[in-house]
Amino acid sequence: MAGRLTHGLLAAAVVAAPELARAGDGLEPRTPVLWDDPPCLTIVDRGASSVLHIYYAIPREDTEVTADEVEDSRRHQFVAFCRQESPQLPLPDWLSRNDVEAAAAKGLLDPANIVPAEVLEESAWADCFARINADADRRPITFAAATAGVAWDTAALAPGVYTVSGYTWHPPFNVWSPRPGVVKIVDALKATDDPPAAAVSNAETIIHRDEVATIAGCVDALPGSTISAAWAPVGPPDEQAWTMFASDAPVDGDSFSIEFAPPLAIVGDAANIRVEVAAPNGKSYVAYLRDPLTVLGSDAGSCEASGFIGGPGCASTGAGASTGDSGASSSTATTGPQGDGSGGCNCGAAPPRPWWFAWVILVTVRRRLTRRADDAESLRARPHRQTACRAARAPVRPRTLQPRRCLRRR
Repeated sequence: MAGRLTHGLLAAAVVAAPELARAGDGLEPRTPVLWDDPPCLTIVDRGASSVLHIYYAIPREDTEVTADEVEDSRRHQFVAFCRQESPQLPLPDWLSRNDVEAAAAKGLLDPANIVPAEVLEESAWADCFARINADADRRPITFAAATAGVAWDTAALAPGVYTVSGYTWHPPFNVWSPRPGVVKIVDALKATDDPPAAAVSNAETIIHRDEVATIAGCVDALPGSTISAAWAPVGPPDEQAWTMFASDAPVDGDSFSIEFAPPLAIVGDAANIRVEVAAPNGKSYVAYLRDPLTVLGSDAGSCEASGFIGGPGCASTGAGASTGDSGASSSTATTGPQGDGSGGCNCGAAPPRPWWFAWVILVTVRRRLTRRADDAESLRARPHRQTACRAARAPVRPRTLQPRRCLRRR
């Protein structure tokens, strides 16, 4: 695995070389937006207020713009999306063609090389996003700005379920920092046209081939709603083929739990997971497991040679987590409170990956560049307001995660 990752990073460096040659800060790490465990589900009732205040943090201040950067480089912006992105279809690197031209004016790129799919306003997301703060109002990357948070006025948006992502404007390599959970915007709570909402809460999930993964999260839907789940092998987006493993389970409460027994097709490999909640009013919503679920090519408790994840008694030196109960052989779906359990020795062997695995690594590396930095102890996040609304986060063994909160904004 380490070798494949190294090759993927080398490939990324080769692809990026022309841009790195033009940008003096090209190798400098971009400063992400950090999310200090926001609620799994936030409900904005516009009958009370249309404004939601979003809190975030940063790992460090980053304001020293170099002479070869665009004038307003090293800024943060926030964007809302009307649907969740699949792990196989990351967001475009650019918000607008104006941004591309600004970077080109500094010699950071050739604008002719930036195709519409790489620009949010010109891509398949064109009718599915809204700026929370304007391009001209991008925020400096300072502790003061992060502590103040950002006010999101939802008045002009259609009712529905939205995700939020932070955007680091630092061309030519801009990065996204997806906010966990979803925001549900309604004009009246539990109206007949109420849209269902759901979010998968699993952290990175790794299981052995004889274990069962627990896919869990939060849900808000009208009575009579159902939830289904499907998996697809990791690969190029146009080759995704989804297979159902849980179908039309009744929604009960504000959380869900679905068991996934990995099929032989993904043993020693990985799969994307999606969950769909459907309401009796004909509306539905699709949520994704943020990172592919990995299935090791060994049984729980074994320590086969060449394993890339180590555990107690294993020869390998890595570390990882597994989730699920050993020995189960069927997939079921339930909603409500979660259970707990324990995993075995976290090691295993994986067979060679197909040719597209390097492409998957590149996507994963880019997404993880937006994750929490090593110096996250410098977080200066504001506390969240909470209510008794409960939502569950999936147990990940042997590490146990605490339940997420559900914030109801009134």
